[in-house]
Amino acid sequence: MKPPKVEFVEITIPDKEIVTFLCSESWEYHSTPNPDSTLIHKNISEGYYNSSEVKSFFVKNESGVSIGFIRLFDLGDSTPLFDIRIAKSQRGKGFGESVLNTLIEYVFKNFKNISRIEGYTREDNHAMISLFRKCKFVKEAHHRKSWEQNTGEIFDSVGYCILKEDWLSGNTTPVNW
Repeated sequence: MKPPKVEFVEITIPDKEIVTFLCSESWEYHSTPNPDSTLIHKNISEGYYNSSEVKSFFVKNESGVSIGFIRLFDLGDSTPLFDIRIAKSQRGKGFGESVLNTLIEYVFKNFKNISRIEGYTREDNHAMISLFRKCKFVKEAHHRKSWEQNTGEIFDSVGYCILKEDWLSGNTTPVNW
């Protein structure tokens, strides 16, 4: 089955829509799974969602409904990072693959200085790990007890990467361990 189409709408001036979306549900695999509006407003005022090195987007489905959020950061480096959040009601419908592939294309086509994209998740986030693999990311790191939740729990994290040259060729270059 072909993944559903998505559209990215850049958030240039964060507003109440971002607060509502991020506070509307629990984000289990994030360090702050239940952000409150105070934290989101603080992040907005500090340029966490928009700056010269950060871009944020709402992910819209074909009907124009926000089904996700992306924060792309470290854009001044050759290796940016990202945060993807898909609304719980939209998970398992193929949106993750569409979002990640759209993000890869956006970055590699619009930022000439970028040669690779990295992403990290907790080792127990099997859906995200599967998504990385499906989108041709290669595991490059396993960090023991490195992902601290705001509850104090600590998990292992894993790091994945896609190289621009692999994306262009359609190949996957394995890590030489």
